Amino acid sequence: MMWQCHVSSSECRCYRLHGFSLLKRFPLSADGACGKALDQPVGEWLEQVGLPQYESKFLLNGFDDLRYMGGNVMEDHDLRDMGITDPGHRKKILHAARSFPKVKALGCDGSTSLATWLDGLGLHEYLPNFLSSGYRTLDCVKNLWELEIVNVIKIAALGHRKRIIASLAERPYEEAPSKSHRLSQIM
Repeated sequence: MMWQCHVSSSECRCYRLHGFSLLKRFPLSADGACGKALDQPVGEWLEQVGLPQYESKFLLNGFDDLRYMGGNVMEDHDLRDMGITDPGHRKKILHAARSFPKVKALGCDGSTSLATWLDGLGLHEYLPNFLSSGYRTLDCVKNLWELEIVNVIKIAALGHRKRIIASLAERPYEEAPSKSHRLSQIM
């Protein structure tokens, strides 16, 4: 799809094609991540990076929102697991994603309930999964393991699991987490 550039020529950062402009990048703010750039679809961002062929891989694997693809979420091994085999392409994607903000840690994100935490991660659709699995409070999710996220809460999308793990992994522990009481009951 092509669109006309509505930005004045002095401010335009577009490539022109037959009188139309194909937006390739948004100007970044001082902190490195422009809010407008984070609101664009993943496919547009990949187009800007020069790798639009990976859009379906990203979306199918839950990497569907740029606000949750910062440095503490998407890693090289995730891209390999998604089927992006070219190391140059993986490096280019990770480099472009470096300017995205990190997912805020549980307790530092302003969450007061399980619902607000999931909303803050853009994963509100999983609230019934958590509730039906017995996870009703933030205290219950503090020590979740990925094994529980996959097998008990039934979150299959890699990107969605990585958001949750990033939110939980960044908080300080007083002691190393032990095996979850819920997982012990299930086994």
